[in-house]
Amino acid sequence: EMDKVVEYVRGVPVVARWVAVVVGVSGWLSHVPAAARWVAGSFALVPASTSSRLYLWNIVTTICIANNAFTGTTAAATSLTFGRWIEDVWGPRHLLLYLTAVAAAAGLALYLDLVLLYILSRADSLLFQPTPGALGLVSALLVAVKQLIPDHLLGTTLHPDIALPAKYLPIMWLLFCAALALLQAIALPELVFAVICLPFAWLYLRFVQQLPGRHRGDTTDTFAFKTFFPEPIQTLLAPPLNSVYAISGKYLDARLTAQPPQQADLEVGGNAIAKANNMDASDAERRRQRAMKALDDRLAAADEDGPAEAKLQAQPEA
Repeated sequence: EMDKVVEYVRGVPVVARWVAVVVGVSGWLSHVPAAARWVAGSFALVPASTSSRLYLWNIVTTICIANNAFTGTTAAATSLTFGRWIEDVWGPRHLLLYLTAVAAAAGLALYLDLVLLYILSRADSLLFQPTPGALGLVSALLVAVKQLIPDHLLGTTLHPDIALPAKYLPIMWLLFCAALALLQAIALPELVFAVICLPFAWLYLRFVQQLPGRHRGDTTDTFAFKTFFPEPIQTLLAPPLNSVYAISGKYLDARLTAQPPQQADLEVGGNAIAKANNMDASDAERRRQRAMKALDDRLAAADEDGPAEAKLQAQPEA
């Protein structure tokens, strides 16, 4: 069995594999006191170290640090499964760029939040307590899954009738993290980091990411921010989110693509995408088709090795 695990890990593309190894090892080292102090103090976000000792890298590296074996194993498994075929679709450079950008933005935001809370409360723990960010790594990967295959169900081997909608995986994950926080299994800053990774991941994929030969970002309706939530909640969120997007989103997209926004793009109704963005929708659809092909290839390979090794089954929603 161990040989099969090693062989599987070796077959994972380089970025997803090393991210999984680093976050998994950090989780298990957290139970070794001497190693835990060194790893957390050097690579997890510690605002005091970031400021006074200029450990600026911990803003980024914290996303690969786990506070225990459970979170480390969970994040590693996510990278070895979802990260594996995301890298097949995007390539190693774009996956690494995506994770680095999300880690830097979310890490900086959390650093500023903790410093501000310290100024208001004078609680020293806010500056000196390490904040591992492995939960945010899972958030970022699940946002990418939602973008690539939003209209598909991810089945599991637990029961043939159990299937998880890919488009709701990020919000389901955050609810799980909230439950861990309520049970005091994780610290509140870890939950905050997992939460803020979601909007930063969405912003990057929505407006910034540019794959070779394709338009920048993904402005399709299926990747609108409201689609992270169940449909009844979407109805409530649509008006304010559409207003925000009409005011800021179109201008941000225009600045990044060096194109002036058109008046037709500023319509609020239904988060509609103007004709000028039709090419972006086509690009997004091609990305999803490529993602499904990569996922199908992985499943076919797993089926050849035996049904016990098939971890995921993807099928379109009815």
